[in-house]
Amino acid sequence: GNNKTYKLTIFCLLFVLLSVSSLKAQFNCKVEGIVKQNGKILSGAVASLSDNSGGAKEVVTGPTGVFSFSLEANEEYKLFVTKPGYITAELVFSTMGFTDEEAQTFKNVVKPEVTLFELPQDEQVLAKVNDVLSTPLKSYYYSAEKKSLITDDMLDQAMQKEFAKIKKIADESPKAPVKDE
Repeated sequence: GNNKTYKLTIFCLLFVLLSVSSLKAQFNCKVEGIVKQNGKILSGAVASLSDNSGGAKEVVTGPTGVFSFSLEANEEYKLFVTKPGYITAELVFSTMGFTDEEAQTFKNVVKPEVTLFELPQDEQVLAKVNDVLSTPLKSYYYSAEKKSLITDDMLDQAMQKEFAKIKKIADESPKAPVKDE
């Protein structure tokens, strides 16, 4: 008698676990970014992802400069990438607008390349830098038509121009001393 019940219980548990994980596996959206400085890989950068409900995940880049996060459907995310003595870059990801059906079959990997540069010491230069960086460098949003997270090209180009400008000014001005923590 008892052995059968035991086996059945285990079978039921497995079944429940499988159902749960298959639900989770349906929406598959990943951010696999890389952090660079002047085209070279930057390790020791901190990437932190926060969602609307205040949950946050944090990763520190290793020698490959890579970080990765999984996104859930119908959420708004902010991703901040920084390193002590460096600027903080912000990226935004919106997975809003999915129907249940679309969410179930969605698979997408977004691969942003994030450039950091050292903070300038000059307050006016710093103010300019912070002013530009108060706008996210990239905003990703869901396109039902393209079945992927996309960015606005015009906005991207405008931001890249602004970013290149402040990077040039910052690179040419003295760096802020990094405080040892």
